[in-house]
Amino acid sequence: MLIRRSTIKRRVAAAFVAFLTAVTMLLPGQAFAEAGGSDATSHVHAQISVTNDTWEAGVTSIVSFKYTIDRGSIHPGDYAIVTIPEDIASKVSFSLNSQHFSGKEDLGGGRYKIIFGDGIESGLSGSFSAFVTAVSKDTSSAGNISLGEASKKITVAPQSSSTGGSGKFTDTIMKDAVDNPGISFGGYDYSDPSSAAQIGIADLTKGGSYKFRLYINRKEGNISQVTVNDRIPDGMTLDKDKGIQVTDWDSHKAIDPSLYSWEMDQQNLVFKYPGSFSNHILVTYWATVPAGSNTAKFTNTANITYTENGDVHQEHKSYVLQGSANNASNGEKSVDKTEITTDPDDQIVTYTIKFWNSNGFSENEINLTDDLDSHVKFLSAEENEYFSIKQDKDDPQKIHITNTKAIDGSTTTYVRFTVDMSDVPVGYTVKNSVGGNTTKTTKVQKEEPKPVDEKISIDVNGKWFGGMEEFETVYLKANGKVVSKIDLNPGNNWSYTFTDLKKQENGTDIVYTMETDGADGYTTEVTGGRDDGFVVTNTKKKEEKPNVPANTTDKPDSGNTTTTKTATTKATKAEAPVPKTYDPGKTGDYMVLLAGSAAALLFLAARRASGKKAHQNR
Repeated sequence: MLIRRSTIKRRVAAAFVAFLTAVTMLLPGQAFAEAGGSDATSHVHAQISVTNDTWEAGVTSIVSFKYTIDRGSIHPGDYAIVTIPEDIASKVSFSLNSQHFSGKEDLGGGRYKIIFGDGIESGLSGSFSAFVTAVSKDTSSAGNISLGEASKKITVAPQSSSTGGSGKFTDTIMKDAVDNPGISFGGYDYSDPSSAAQIGIADLTKGGSYKFRLYINRKEGNISQVTVNDRIPDGMTLDKDKGIQVTDWDSHKAIDPSLYSWEMDQQNLVFKYPGSFSNHILVTYWATVPAGSNTAKFTNTANITYTENGDVHQEHKSYVLQGSANNASNGEKSVDKTEITTDPDDQIVTYTIKFWNSNGFSENEINLTDDLDSHVKFLSAEENEYFSIKQDKDDPQKIHITNTKAIDGSTTTYVRFTVDMSDVPVGYTVKNSVGGNTTKTTKVQKEEPKPVDEKISIDVNGKWFGGMEEFETVYLKANGKVVSKIDLNPGNNWSYTFTDLKKQENGTDIVYTMETDGADGYTTEVTGGRDDGFVVTNTKKKEEKPNVPANTTDKPDSGNTTTTKTATTKATKAEAPVPKTYDPGKTGDYMVLLAGSAAALLFLAARRASGKKAHQNR
């Protein structure tokens, strides 16, 4: 049996169509190109926050992304693009909430894809973190961290890029507290890879007042415009009564107070030295540690900004005061808001717990329970590769934190979770402690914006076309009520400015309009408005010509009628009067007049004839 070639082609084509149909049924609603998910960045609305906008080269900083999403617009497998430029970052890692995200991907060039997971279908809002290690350069660099429309500019300052001075040290700032009885040197804390912090160990059971020292310009370089910001952690308090002492390191003599200035509150010390100097300066101050702190670990950091060789530099140095019974696995806790308002959008607060140990942690070594305030509601946690964060089944105020993976000594790890403080009363301070560190967040009444009693002025101008009246009255109305009037006339050049007018009433802009009495014989139009001023335009109306009917005379013509139009003109003084026309009602008068005229003509003719005959007889 022979089969035509055309028939074979038709059968092959039909089979291919059937194959495509079957594949389409297996993947309903999806095209092949969409199998990897879509870019949903435009549906993510983020807020980006950092502790400092200026980073020191080589230092690792936390970048926080809080976001809301367009519900129903993002599906599992979709993704958002985060940009952290290579000009500012040498290393980037993410801590993503497994409820919303399934993974991440480095796209290169400072671009990162964060991929949404199954839980995103019901997602409304959340947060995640990026841990960014700043680049190490000899010069400053800057870049914008972005997610969708949100952007944060970061500047990276070179780390001690100067060549140093005549001193035997190379750093510009250092601090310690070893000049105290009972404090012994405890090695270094390497949780900050770029700047190891010296550790002081003491029995802090009874607490007390401890002396802290800031060493400025240890390298003895020629520096100027020095500003030092030294913040002590929550739980410690600066002793304002003792103030500070500023001395020369070598001579131990006091520095002239007119050369520097300082400010201090309970937890912040700001020291400024605007002039130039090359000597090594020692700044001493005191801080109080509360009783019962022997399991605590207090870390405070001093940042210095200075100018050297025309360039601005920034460095930092930390110091750790640790109780002799401290276990590093307690970590240090911080909060992103120390004050919130009654604004419903200001109730979400994020806690961060930092863990580090120079000897590292074995698996399950960290077993920490965070007891939340009774007014605080736990929302969600960002689990990373090292930790499990779980809410207690029986007591929702207890949050259990455990490292499920070993952590080496060179790795600093973080745990972050968010809470809702909607139930916190106004004036109440939420205190939360973990291993001796206490965070505080106070709720205050939101201040409503005061209405602005702004005053404005409104102009009005009159215009005339085809003539002009002596004056015209215009009325200014506010929300339909007359608030002022004025007569426009040649004396004020047909213009006026209404002043000292309210712009708003009860927080809403007032609607200003203008009306006028108008002028007889003119068409009046009001244009413009509050911002550009009003214009009243009067245009003289055109005179209408009278409609005069034409005279007609009918003449019979074989049954046809012809109408003749006669133009009528207005007589002037120079024209002769028009004689009276025939009036059928006065026939007798006309006959008498005609008879008299005939008699007169006969009389004149007879007289002329008799005169001619007499002349011939002479």
